[in-house]
Amino acid sequence: MIDCFNQILIARQFLSFSFRSRAPLCQYKRQLLPQAVWQFVLESLVLRRLGQSAARQISNQEQRAFGKNTVIWSTDAQGRTTQAEGTLRQTFSKLKRSTAEVAEQKAAAARGRPGDVGGHIVGHRFVGGQGKINLFPQEMQFNNSAFKTMENEIADAIKSGKEVNFSYELIPPGANRPEIVRVRYRIIDPATGKQVVYRAAKFENQAGQKFSRIKF
Repeated sequence: MIDCFNQILIARQFLSFSFRSRAPLCQYKRQLLPQAVWQFVLESLVLRRLGQSAARQISNQEQRAFGKNTVIWSTDAQGRTTQAEGTLRQTFSKLKRSTAEVAEQKAAAARGRPGDVGGHIVGHRFVGGQGKINLFPQEMQFNNSAFKTMENEIADAIKSGKEVNFSYELIPPGANRPEIVRVRYRIIDPATGKQVVYRAAKFENQAGQKFSRIKF
């Protein structure tokens, strides 16, 4: 009867060999291990392989600056944007959209459903034309109502001298057309470094979304 310490050592050896060689566990002599330790081996191996699979999906990140604004976009292995986060300190309300940006917007809309538009993850007024990395297929009414109202609130906060730390997530990650846009941002007074307002919203990518704007 092997003691508990030796059981753990054997289990670790099984895990190490199986993970390196990718050999199936059925090749091993299961009778060498008590049922509880065998269960530990199976569960641990599954978790390790899930972790390896998740690691392959770890996103790439690209940081860009536009004026005083900085954004980090995260993309999956196929180059699809999953998240954008950063700090906004300026707004550029009269920016013109380049021909290339308009073409990218049309391409983004085409990846979605009929009636979708190529919506900006981070508003064009904050970062200008960034191309595909900042676009997703967005339901038109959602783009022009709740999402725009939220952007107006952020722009007002910036114009009043505040800065905004934000995070936008497209859910599910890597979808050609996200079903949900999760938004979180903190409005900060740069003079004190203190948070003035914290906002969080979860929008469905469909018509009928609501957002109550705070005036600054």
